Amino acid sequence: MIIRNTQGRILEELSLDTLAGADLRGRIWPDVDLRGADLRGADLRGSDLTHGAFQEARLDQARLDGADFTGSEMAGASLEEASLYTARISAHNLDGTRFHGADLRRSVLRYSVGRGTVFDDARMQGTDLCDVALTEGSFRGADLEGSMAARATLTGSDLSFTSLVGAYLSGTDLSGCRLHGADLSMSAFNGVVFQGADFTQAVFSRTVVTRSPSLSTATGLDHVHHLAESALDRRTLAGNDDWPRSFLEETGSGEVP
Repeated sequence: MIIRNTQGRILEELSLDTLAGADLRGRIWPDVDLRGADLRGADLRGSDLTHGAFQEARLDQARLDGADFTGSEMAGASLEEASLYTARISAHNLDGTRFHGADLRRSVLRYSVGRGTVFDDARMQGTDLCDVALTEGSFRGADLEGSMAARATLTGSDLSFTSLVGAYLSGTDLSGCRLHGADLSMSAFNGVVFQGADFTQAVFSRTVVTRSPSLSTATGLDHVHHLAESALDRRTLAGNDDWPRSFLEETGSGEVP
């Protein structure tokens, strides 16, 4: 089997009939062309796959820990239940890419762009989502504990039942996002846009919201679960005089000066 780059040049000749389940650890394959390839269960840990073409590739259950996909095109690729611990996935195109059930702990998705990307039930503790533009995506049931999403654009995404415990979001756009049942305990939201977001049954507990007056336009605030006092600063509270009374009462007296 011949592995070529996107210009058609040979990167490596392999004595394999299939890439599925193959041991390919530590490969140096920049600009690799693996469009539509079947890499299910393959081991590419620590490989250099920068600027590669992975459109419609099948990488389900592949071992990709520490691999570098920076600058790659991954639209329509499937990485369900793949292991991507500490991987770098700063991809140019994640349109429709599926990471359902994948292990993305401490991975870097910074600057990734995509629409309709699926992260349902993914393990994303400590993941770097800063500066991403992942719109209309799905993070249902994902564990984003301790993640960073500064300046991220997640408009129209479904974050229902996600864990955002201890997460930090600053300058993030959550317009139209569904946070039904999301756990926001000990998370910090600074300068976040919440226009039209839905917080029905979300959990607030020592949650801090600053410089985010659009929170007052969100729906479901009167159906939030408060497990402990939270803090809203004056700039957030100044967004509207018509806050749900129950929400303000349950947040307690923890206003940030």
